[in-house]
Amino acid sequence: HAPTGRWSAKAYVGKAEVGRLRFSVEAFVPERMEVEASAMIEDLGGGQPLPVRVNARYLFGGSAEGSPVEVTCRIAPSEFEVEGRPGLRFGPWTGGQLGRSTPRSVDLGVVTGELDAKGQATLTCPPLKGLEGYRRPGAVMADVAVLEAGGGRATRAKARARLHPAELYLGLREGSGGKIEGEVLDWEGRVVDR
Repeated sequence: HAPTGRWSAKAYVGKAEVGRLRFSVEAFVPERMEVEASAMIEDLGGGQPLPVRVNARYLFGGSAEGSPVEVTCRIAPSEFEVEGRPGLRFGPWTGGQLGRSTPRSVDLGVVTGELDAKGQATLTCPPLKGLEGYRRPGAVMADVAVLEAGGGRATRAKARARLHPAELYLGLREGSGGKIEGEVLDWEGRVVDR
């Protein structure tokens, strides 16, 4: 085994150098674990926690039982589409005009647990406290990390669910034609429930 680092190789024909190659040797450890994560609820109402199901197994045998699990949860702004209403936009307005800013993600925290004898666990992302401050559709994102026993190397998976803090949404579609300052624009709108 060669030590890690930068190396070079030269090729000779007789005493004449005919080629040179520089390369790096790095330690590589293949994935040893497979992790799957799934949201147990697809659409969340405001203030509702998100249970996340985690399944993990070692690829080369052995049980993942007792392996630590960390789930980092956050809410990210997100648009959504309504079937049968193509082109209507339901989601946060992100234009920078009129002093409005792009919506930001909100951290919900980290929850921890460990895998059971079947290599499974269910951990729950907490709801946003004071959800009244978050009034746009979004997605609850769960970044799952299962740590290997002994080594602590993390194998990751992601899960997500749509967040609907309101019962009704207004979807808008801009009319055709150019945008000319001072002229009236045509818009089409629809109200839908979540």
